[in-house]
Amino acid sequence: MDKALGEEGAKICRVHEVYRTGDNPDVDQQPILIKVSNCVETSGEPAGSDMQAAFSNGAVWGAIEAVWGKQYTAEQTESTLKGAEYDTFVLTPM
Repeated sequence: MDKALGEEGAKICRVHEVYRTGDNPDVDQQPILIKVSNCVETSGEPAGSDMQAAFSNGAVWGAIEAVWGKQYTAEQTESTLKGAEYDTFVLTPM
C-alpha cells in the first residue's frame, strides 16, 4: 500500500503498518489499524494543530475496501501534530 500511496506512488502519505486488532474470534470483524506519516494535508501544519488527515484517511479507507471487498467506518485516533509517532486510522467493519 505504501508503494501506491507513498513516495513512489501518489505521494498522499507513507503507510508504515496495516494490521487487525482486537479479540473477536471472527477475524473479519476485527478493526484494522493503519499507521501512516507524511500526510499531504498536514504538511506544514504547526505542532498542536487540530488539522486532521481526512484526505489520507479516505485514500487508505478506499484502498482497504477495494482490496478486501468489505465496508468499514473510519476514524483518525492519533495525530503526529499532537505528538504521536504516526497518524493512526482505525477502520471498523460495518
